[in-house]
Amino acid sequence: MDIKKEMLKVMDSCGGEDLIRYLMKDDGVVNWEKLPINPIVAYSPTHMENAIVIGLAYRHNGKFHIIHSEYEFPKYEKFNEWIEYLMEMDESYDMPAEAVLDHHRAIVATEMDIDDAHMISWEEIIKEVIDGERPTRFSEEAQNPIYDSEYDMAEVLFDALFGLKQFIEMIIDDEEIVLEAEITDADDFDEGWKQDWV
Repeated sequence: MDIKKEMLKVMDSCGGEDLIRYLMKDDGVVNWEKLPINPIVAYSPTHMENAIVIGLAYRHNGKFHIIHSEYEFPKYEKFNEWIEYLMEMDESYDMPAEAVLDHHRAIVATEMDIDDAHMISWEEIIKEVIDGERPTRFSEEAQNPIYDSEYDMAEVLFDALFGLKQFIEMIIDDEEIVLEAEITDADDFDEGWKQDWV
């Protein structure tokens, strides 16, 4: 499968790249003009013979967001029926791409996945997803903290430094308590107390 060509077909089916980027801007994405758009590649061995692009996503604030999902797959009747079944069974899915990703029959493909697919195939890539060897990159539990902007890195660094500051302050407070205890002189105790303990 020529991934770039298939991505363009999906983009064209929903109004083209300009519209996709406008929707990203509308979602509040600051670098909407240059942010990479990732294909969502699906394959279900029991429902289809080869992998297809079923949607588009982008990464923002460390998470992938689906910007477009195809809704019908007339060339893949069994796959289409399976998706309809998933959507009916779980009404929390807003779009087919969510359902297929959630059932580990799709991946939000990164450049690394695209490179790997040249060596093996998209079908093998999705089989790795099915077997749990490769993440879908969409579900909460599968997302690694990969930060794609300076803001994300600054936020993580700030949190780490704040935690370190609190830890240092705690150690200093403990040492001051120990020092105060060591400095306490026997002459500071009143005479009555000294007599009771002598």
